[in-house]
Amino acid sequence: METANQLNMQTPSVQPVRRTGPRWFLPQLFKKRSAQIGGSVVVLLLFFALFASYVIPYDPFDVQTEIRLTPPNLEHPFGTDELGRDLLSRILYGTRYTVMIGLIVTGIGCGGGFLIGLTAAYWGHWVDMLAMRLIDIMLSFPYILLSLAIVAILGPSLVNAMVAAGIASIPGYARLIRGFVLSAKEEEYVLAARAIGSNDSRIMFRTILPNIMSPMVIFITYRLPLSVLTAAALSFLGLGTQPPLPEWGAMMVNSRTFIGSAPWVVTAPGLAIFVVILGMNLFGNALRDTLDPYQRDR
Repeated sequence: METANQLNMQTPSVQPVRRTGPRWFLPQLFKKRSAQIGGSVVVLLLFFALFASYVIPYDPFDVQTEIRLTPPNLEHPFGTDELGRDLLSRILYGTRYTVMIGLIVTGIGCGGGFLIGLTAAYWGHWVDMLAMRLIDIMLSFPYILLSLAIVAILGPSLVNAMVAAGIASIPGYARLIRGFVLSAKEEEYVLAARAIGSNDSRIMFRTILPNIMSPMVIFITYRLPLSVLTAAALSFLGLGTQPPLPEWGAMMVNSRTFIGSAPWVVTAPGLAIFVVILGMNLFGNALRDTLDPYQRDR
């Protein structure tokens, strides 16, 4: 008996491997082919958004009517538009507008939805009732229709299009965050924080918020492509970016009359939108599979 007890005391206990932190997360994320493809698209998008001015071959605003509607060739790989501007340069330069639109629209939607959803779920009662009735009214309008209504009131411009798309995305964030907070505020760690005397702001921002960030990040990766697509749609309808800014949706609407005679003028920005949206969605899928414990344990 003593020998068995001594062996048990000498045998080190095996601690479970804690699968958290960047050292575990990043290798697991980039093992997935979707993360490799989508991450490459996102990295290239960010690179051109930051350094497009240094790598584009031509001035994206330089009008040369003598070479207007030139088909793709070695000198102009994507061809030229109706004013003789190099399409490759305009598309690469337009990445900064795509990134700016995605970040600002997502920031407005996530920030507004976070404040409404967190406040409504945490305080409850009449605060929750008023906040959710407002969200229900906004959700009664289709997303793109609500965006159109807001930008029609504010006037056509890039800034107004971003504000409109951001406001229209608030209900989705608010409903999601409200559900997360309603579930989290009944957990034992929240009850323990309340028992030791933590004030409401500390519980909301230091206790609840870190524990709902993982699903929030996944949701943001899905909403980000939709934000970019909505802004492009508003520009295509003439309510977003105005000429001569090389935003991809505006480039498509300005060149749509040449789709039969010079299809590359419309195809190039349309293909750019397709590749970026696809890359973001692939990266979002990989992020979900890595962060979701039910997916990663399979």
